[in-house]
Amino acid sequence: FMSFSQYHPLERHPRTDDPYLRLPSPLERVIVTPPRQEDVPHIVAILNDYSVKRWLDGPPFPYLAMHAEDWVARTKELSDGVMHELRMANTEHPRGPPVTVGGCPVGCLRGLEEDGTEVFLGAIEFTRCGYPDLLDRREQEATVARNESMKSGDPEIVWCIGCECFEFL
Repeated sequence: FMSFSQYHPLERHPRTDDPYLRLPSPLERVIVTPPRQEDVPHIVAILNDYSVKRWLDGPPFPYLAMHAEDWVARTKELSDGVMHELRMANTEHPRGPPVTVGGCPVGCLRGLEEDGTEVFLGAIEFTRCGYPDLLDRREQEATVARNESMKSGDPEIVWCIGCECFEFL
């Protein structure tokens, strides 16, 4: 019998104490963590690779270290906020049921080498949709506002997925 935790399926990283997810087989050598300051040069390299950039709408090009530093800071702040929600839920509802929180506390993909070294692979984000395809600005703003106003866990929320990744062999 396994005890209940609002953190499940997150684990604690042995070196950083950050939350992480381990992907299932055949990708068990990949973990997903919050961003780290040491990711900045890797993020810059990935987003300045034109074969990656050509598929992305959002990031500036060229992508500078200050852009990556800002992204790491903002993303870490969001991650910390979600972890705070989980800590509160674990205190208030230690036996369940599972709660819905405002986001995902992990999003940086890391490959684990045989010697335990971690290789930054990229990032994946799950965010409420910004409806970039709506050309009428007022319609877009109203649709975004409606989507943002929904309470966490509402099945009507429209989500978007964004990612920037390297191949890991």
